[in-house]
Amino acid sequence: MLVETFNVERISDTLWNVVWTASDLTKTSWVFINGTLLDTYYDGTTFARSAQFSVERNRMVFVEVHEADATEPVASITADIEPHVLRWDRVDDAVYYNIYHREADGTERRIKKFYQNEEISWRYEFTLPVLNGIGGVWHHFRVESVNEWERASERDQWHFFVYGLPPVPASVDLSGGGGVFALRVTV
Repeated sequence: MLVETFNVERISDTLWNVVWTASDLTKTSWVFINGTLLDTYYDGTTFARSAQFSVERNRMVFVEVHEADATEPVASITADIEPHVLRWDRVDDAVYYNIYHREADGTERRIKKFYQNEEISWRYEFTLPVLNGIGGVWHHFRVESVNEWERASERDQWHFFVYGLPPVPASVDLSGGGGVFALRVTV
């Protein structure tokens, strides 16, 4: 079961603490950071639980806490966090905004030229395309405003870690019993 209520507390620039309350003393808690299992926690004497994790400066992470007993399967559901939406505040003298994307250590490229809309008074948003996350990938985004003289702003990057499910096998074969039973599933 996914724990939907927890707090994240800052300990230092790179060290954080996630704190939650167990619903059942007999259940083990599983903590995932960016879709990867951080650790399992079981006390059996208190409902209050916590775990420390580190994050690089200026990075974003997905934190998930699950509870399960010995018969329940546990897996990260980070892949189900869709869609990703990029939001930014309006810049009064901007004519348009450029949205840039870089996957992992790849080359940055402009994915959208977004013209200033006089009807929008304070905030813009853009739904990002599906992000590759097989095996866990950092995605870097940057929004720059461009004025009427084609001067662009300098902006920090926003970082997203995406962890997806592996692809479905192209085909599955099951054979046995000397040809008594055979099954082929092709996707």
